[in-house]
Formats: sequence, C-alpha cells, structure tokens
Amino acid sequence: MKLDMTTTKSGAIIPPAALKASDFGAHEGAECHAINDCVVVLKKCMSAPELVRAAWALRMLSAKLIAHLAGECGACDGKCGSCDGECPYSKTDFSVDMQVPEEFREIADITDDAVLHAEFPEKGGILLCESTGDPPELWDVPAPMMGELLAAGVCPASLEILLKSGEAVYGE
Repeated sequence: MKLDMTTTKSGAIIPPAALKASDFGAHEGAECHAINDCVVVLKKCMSAPELVRAAWALRMLSAKLIAHLAGECGACDGKCGSCDGECPYSKTDFSVDMQVPEEFREIADITDDAVLHAEFPEKGGILLCESTGDPPELWDVPAPMMGELLAAGVCPASLEILLKSGEAVYGE
C-alpha cells in the first residue's frame, strides 16, 4: 500500500491507515532506518514470521521500483535511438562491483551518493579513491542491481542518460 505522507518542521506524520495496514499495534515501538533516498520504519520487536513478512515486503517493493525504472528506460532492442547501430554496452561486463566500506567513507568524508573514481597509481597495492563531483553513470549502479536491470531488458544507454540528467523519474 502506497500512501502520501506529510512532512513538517518537526518530522514526518505516518498516516493512521498505513499503521493499520502494516499491523502496527497502538503502543508498539518502532525503529527508523535512514538509508539512501528513503526511510524505512519497522516494528521495534518482531517475531520470526513478522520479520520474514517485512523482509519479503521490502524485496517486493524493491522489485516494483526496479520495474518502474526499467519502464522509464525502455527496452534494449538496438533501436532505442540512444545507440547508433549496435548497442555500445552489449559486450560490457557490469558484474564488477567495488564497494568502499562505510568506515572508510566516514574517515574520508565521502557521502554514500558520491560518484567515485578509483585507480592504482603504481604497483604496490595502493588504491586511490576520490569523489569526482561528476553526475552518476552506469558504473555507479551496484552490480547486482545492474544485473537485474539488464535481465529485465533495460537499455543501458537510456539508463545512463537518465542517471546523468538527474531528472525525476518517479513520483510527481
């Protein structure tokens, strides 16, 4: 169930219908997870069946969001208009994924949404990683998610255009 929420200077107001639909009790505690571009509110104490249902619901929401993004990008059919002839990404391996650990990001003051450039300047096992300030590109999509998008037939060229544009593709 998707419901609009009101935000005020003092915070967000969760609609009573949302609490009822999610089976929150009247005096039940909650915990809030602030993660990239979203907030997740969970019951503070859950049984195993409740936790399974919550995890599954989050997975289903993720699938809906990926399907929405796929719809915005369009299918990769070689005729999307973004590619001249053969898709330039058809032979690209998007399975390479490097995540900078959270503690390193904190030390270096790198935000989760920062576009990073990494290189090995010389032999010796040192990796230099810096925030570029550039708009996001395909390599900024986590490899498992990129795999899901490609499996769904998403046009990588169209996705990269949307990533770089920064235009809204969800909501009003």
